[in-house]
Amino acid sequence: MIAATVSPESQGRIYCLDAVRGIAILGILLMNIFGFALPQMAYMNPVYTSSIETPDITIWVIFNLLVQGKFLAIFSILFGATLALLHQRGQRWNACRLVILAIFGIIHGVGFWEGDILLAYALTGLVAVLLFYQKSEYNLLKIACAIYVIGLMILFVLGSLIDANDFWIVSDEQALFELLQKTTGGMVGLIYRAQSVWNMIEMLFIQYGWQLLGLMIVGFLLLRNGWLQGRFSAQHYRRMALIFIFPALLVQLVSLYLQSRFGWSYFTTSIVGYIINELMIPLQSLGYIALVYGFWQTIEGRLMAKILQSIGRMALTNYLLQTLICTTIFYHLGYFNSFSRSELLGFIVPIWLVNMLFSYCWLRFFNQGPIEWLWRKLTDRLYVVLR
Repeated sequence: MIAATVSPESQGRIYCLDAVRGIAILGILLMNIFGFALPQMAYMNPVYTSSIETPDITIWVIFNLLVQGKFLAIFSILFGATLALLHQRGQRWNACRLVILAIFGIIHGVGFWEGDILLAYALTGLVAVLLFYQKSEYNLLKIACAIYVIGLMILFVLGSLIDANDFWIVSDEQALFELLQKTTGGMVGLIYRAQSVWNMIEMLFIQYGWQLLGLMIVGFLLLRNGWLQGRFSAQHYRRMALIFIFPALLVQLVSLYLQSRFGWSYFTTSIVGYIINELMIPLQSLGYIALVYGFWQTIEGRLMAKILQSIGRMALTNYLLQTLICTTIFYHLGYFNSFSRSELLGFIVPIWLVNMLFSYCWLRFFNQGPIEWLWRKLTDRLYVVLR
């Protein structure tokens, strides 16, 4: 990308980047709420039970079109951008930082929620850091494109071999079994979550990690060339938003229509439809980022922009806070699988408000979020020990 007009951000933090990270954290909850509250298949299958109603299917379609994977991809791109910002600290310090994040991920995944992404980001980030210090930017771009497509090719091959008759539609017995696994405490719950985290690691190497690494590399490169630093004109970002978002939406609309015509079958929806969605995700996610950057000069002085920046500066704390709230409601209070998709939408804004109020108030007294502070302290301690 070549900018006609350069408008550098102020020295220090890239405030627009913080705001986009805040939006990503809030956006992730839009899909995670279903992961917390419903059987696992509800995430991928719009008709995961035989009693599903039309409003629930509609919500799944809208969220698949606008949300699913998009905000996680934004977060992945920004994760790579953060690695670029910290590049000058050296490979060993960054490796220590990611090792501490991996420990947080294990504690989060095994101790609280099996849907953890921190461990995946840490392990993939270690590979990314190794590449960043050894490859040129041109070679990194080629690697990013290649590994992203390779991951989807692996998914297609493996997915084609799976017989989904036993799990694509969730029976009452399967829903009860998942309820017991998620709500049972003690060693039973720990073993279930540990096994789930191990399965995630396997999928990370088999398929998911390829795409994650590709997005991190893209974030690294876009930070280095100034695009994620806001150094391009507002007109450029608005134009990029149009170029990226609308073609991606059109392709996915056609895909979703065809999936519905095939009755939301496993292969059509979970393999072919998912792959089409994943191919569009980088474009749509970059389009969302460009949309914020394109209008940043208009909104940066408003209270909402400052709140989003606060959430972004405390992204790790807010991600874990969402877990504490949702696991308390749906597991400890026993409301797992008690609400439809449409009913679960009512939980989103209150949780967002908790994120907003906590972040804005905390940063009025402290420079960092509590988990961010701990992360930094443990990283520095590990770095000194290993030096």
